[in-house]
Amino acid sequence: MNFDQILHEIKGIQYANIIAEYLFTRVADHTVAKFRNHVTKAKNQLDENERDFIRNIKFHVSTEAVLRKILYNIKKSDRWSNEINFQMLHESKNLTDLFIELDISLSQKKNKIDRNSPTETISSSELTYNLDRHVLLIGDPGAGKTTLMKKLYGQLLGSRASFMCPIVVKFRELNYPRVDKGTELPYGFFNILLDVLGIPLEGIQNILNQENIDIEARRQAAEDPGYVELLLEVAQVKEIHGEDSPQFKQINDTRIAIAKNLNSAKSELLSKRVKSSIQAFWYEAEAAISDFLDSVELVIILEGFDEIPDQRIKDQVQRDIQNLSSSISRSRFVITSRQNSFAAVLNNCRTFEITPLSESQIEEFTSQWIKDEAQAGEFIAMIKETPYYDTAIRPLTLAHLCAIYELRGSIPSRATYIYKLITDLLIEKWDSERLIRRKSKTEVGSKLTVDNMEMFLSELSFTLSFYLKKAEFTMSDLEESYELIRHRYLLAAGGTKYVIEEIESTNGILIRSGYDSFQFAHKSIQEYLTAKFISLSGYFPEKNVLQDLPEEVAIAVSILSRPSKFLENLIKYLKSFPFSYWLTMCGRLAVESPEFSADRSAVLFVLTIREYFHKTISTEELEALDASIHRLFKNSNISIGLKDVFSSYAMESMNDQGMIKVTSKGGKPIDSLFTSQFYMDQKLLTGSEYEKEVHSLCRLG
Repeated sequence: MNFDQILHEIKGIQYANIIAEYLFTRVADHTVAKFRNHVTKAKNQLDENERDFIRNIKFHVSTEAVLRKILYNIKKSDRWSNEINFQMLHESKNLTDLFIELDISLSQKKNKIDRNSPTETISSSELTYNLDRHVLLIGDPGAGKTTLMKKLYGQLLGSRASFMCPIVVKFRELNYPRVDKGTELPYGFFNILLDVLGIPLEGIQNILNQENIDIEARRQAAEDPGYVELLLEVAQVKEIHGEDSPQFKQINDTRIAIAKNLNSAKSELLSKRVKSSIQAFWYEAEAAISDFLDSVELVIILEGFDEIPDQRIKDQVQRDIQNLSSSISRSRFVITSRQNSFAAVLNNCRTFEITPLSESQIEEFTSQWIKDEAQAGEFIAMIKETPYYDTAIRPLTLAHLCAIYELRGSIPSRATYIYKLITDLLIEKWDSERLIRRKSKTEVGSKLTVDNMEMFLSELSFTLSFYLKKAEFTMSDLEESYELIRHRYLLAAGGTKYVIEEIESTNGILIRSGYDSFQFAHKSIQEYLTAKFISLSGYFPEKNVLQDLPEEVAIAVSILSRPSKFLENLIKYLKSFPFSYWLTMCGRLAVESPEFSADRSAVLFVLTIREYFHKTISTEELEALDASIHRLFKNSNISIGLKDVFSSYAMESMNDQGMIKVTSKGGKPIDSLFTSQFYMDQKLLTGSEYEKEVHSLCRLG
């Protein structure tokens, strides 16, 4: 492609001339040729046997293909970055009309030694000045990570002084391979990068397929000289003594046993050699990718790392980013993720965390959305009366509240109520639109009423989240899920297309995000619907459901009117689930702020988790857990259970770190579920009726 062709492709985008000149200069033929030669060299450096394994791996590299893929990303991302849109709005809103600068902390909350120490922050407008290093941006659900990335993208695209081309990778929209447990998973960030850059990789899946390895192993075993010699002996015995003779049976049994052992040994050896070959190849190929990125100089925005659905893929992507961050010097990554999801430590990286909206930011945000000054003031006065005003307000929540207020003139009072109100409002809107049109598009769609629509969407969400583990799905995925659940809603076979079109066009809870890709209006809505199905299923979830969906299980706890029994059943898996599960669970409970009953179960639930793991996890992991427990005590009414706890437990002593040793009265377990002894931070009792007793322990100390 020449300069004029590039310019034509991005016509209409601001500063198109600068972008075209940049790409024409950076993505030149010699840059792509250098990459191609590097990969060829990677193949040639392997020995002959290793080259046999990777001979079918093919890279198709051309300057035009790379340019077209980057230009496609720029055009798509430019549209994405200019609008704020969710289905509750009558029409999309322009980002520049609504955007307010957020405060971002220079350190994460979980790393703060003193929770009361002041937090050093910068304005989000300064993020562009920090791109001399990679950036990891942490934020709670709905904290404004995506909106901030949209703003950053626009700033980078319009930067004339030191232009670096921005590329956006939205993890929730990627087409991840579906791999059964126990199989190799040769998929990570390098595969994603190759696709984004227009460099297709073919053949690697077949090479690592265990069935293909076994076939090759059997072929090699059959050609083994010792085994061939044994086959000749078997044939001779058969000819001399006959097939029914004991001599033949004995030697043939020996042959079968040797063949089995030989096949197994060959397969194991071949698997190791294949993996070794792929690793050797990737080592060089990664160097080629790194060199290519530095030649082109990109800012790669990696949006929503926590939304990668498969944990094995997430782990591999994280390792790949960690390795690549050490090897590139001129391109940059900007990664967004929820708390506790991205755990790798990156070289040459700054980590920021989005802080909650301040009172002045809430007012500024509201005035941007609600233009009438009197109405904006009324709205602010109403939300100040809610219990979550100073802790649970996030930009996404506030945006929905503004939209709800515009439509209803009232607001909800709890986090789960917000999700429910958003869902109910959309479904009511859908139903009213159906009535206006008097007739559904299809007979299939008419079976879904306002009464069963939410339950259908909840079960659909659960099926997609648990069985398919996806947040972005194709029509084929929806068909598979639909067929699993349709009979409970009296829906006809093969009706997926009509039902999805009905939902998409009327209530917008499920929306089309690409040619053959769909998603829920927001991941939080998908999580809430999944949690609602779990909470209303009528039975305690199976172990694999609990283990695969920690965040949705935490929301389910928040939905339940009496969550104690649920937590008592859940703690039975304390030793079965890894620490990462419990950290995620406690972190999400703290965000959702459930309403607990006045029994001891919730308090003992979190403190039993801490007691079980505190000696086996790292200092950083323990600090993260403690931060979640503190946040839960601050945001929810969990302390209502302290009276029940101290009816059976007593404070014994306090150490220099302010941790109180608490032991069950009589020194015996109260029941088989919870620990008989635990340590709790004295700050958890601040303001409670037990504060005087804490002071007494201090004086004794």
